Order: sequence, then C-alpha cells, then structure tokens
Amino acid sequence: SQPAARRLEVRVPEKAPRLSGADLEALRRQIVRMLRLSDKDDEVAEQFAVASPDLAKQGPVGRLFRSPCLFEDLVKTFTLCNCGWVRSLSMNEALCKKIGGGAFPSADELAKVPARRLRALCGVGYRAERIIRLARSVVKGTLDLAVLEGLQDASEAEGRCSSIFGLGPYGVANALQLLGHYELVAA
Repeated sequence: SQPAARRLEVRVPEKAPRLSGADLEALRRQIVRMLRLSDKDDEVAEQFAVASPDLAKQGPVGRLFRSPCLFEDLVKTFTLCNCGWVRSLSMNEALCKKIGGGAFPSADELAKVPARRLRALCGVGYRAERIIRLARSVVKGTLDLAVLEGLQDASEAEGRCSSIFGLGPYGVANALQLLGHYELVAA
C-alpha cells in the first residue's frame, strides 16, 4: 500500500503581501528542513530506529526539530550552553527583537554588530564573541554552511564542526545531531 501523502497547511496573515513563487519555495525549503521531511531525513530516522530499538518501540524517533537554517541552529547552540532553557529563550528573543527586527538575525546582520554591543543589547555574555565570529566567517565565506550541511561523512562533519570557534564538545554533538549525524554522539 502507498504511504499517505504528507500535507502541511501554512497560514499567512490576510494583510501580508501575496507570496511570490520564490517566497513559496523558500518557505517550503525551510519547513522541510525544520520538520525533517526530506528523503535523507527519512533514512536517518530509520537508521536511528534500528540502532535504538528501545527508543523506537516507544514511538517515532530520529527527527530532532531544527531552525529554518543551519546558521540559526548554530547560534542557538551557543545560546543554549551553560544556562537554563528560560535564559536561552530570553537571549534568542533579544537577538530577534534588538538585532533582527523581529525575526532571527541573519549572519549579515550579526556580522556588523560589535561583540560589546551584542552583550549589552542581548545579554549573551561570553557568547557574543562566538556568535560574531561565526557570523563573520559565514559572511566572508570561510565557513560554508551549505557544504557543512551536505556532508555525508560523520567524521568529516565532526571535524568541520570542531573547527568552529567556541563550539566545544557539547556544541559539536548538538550540531552533529542537527545535521543528522547521530553515530558519533554518545548516548
């Protein structure tokens, strides 16, 4: 029998301008990434279920919710380190309100902000330098997130993640999971 077709309804406010074809495609890509709906994600989830039968018997496994883009995932990994969930949320909310104009800030937006200002505005503390250096490396092209996201080899992905300034063992493990590489993450 054929699997049921997947359907997701996305509502856009009535007063919003009509979405172009390019906007719709960008939205589709973001949703597929966030909800892990690609064929590759299906394979990863199946492999995870086989490797973790104790978890799989409880229900579906292997699909860790992600942000619309890897840059946002990495920044949120920094804001999650060494603090509780509420603090992490407040830092991310401040990034959106004070730097991103209501949306999560892009690498271009963050690259222009001095670390001292980011600390003062968003309360990110020592994370400011890490966030700014990440943003600037993305903007300069010294860190190609599309390449990182496309790596099939877990060891290579781990090496690339480990080279990101300020991403320690926890951050690397989190990034690997967000990239779909669970095989190197300690259970």
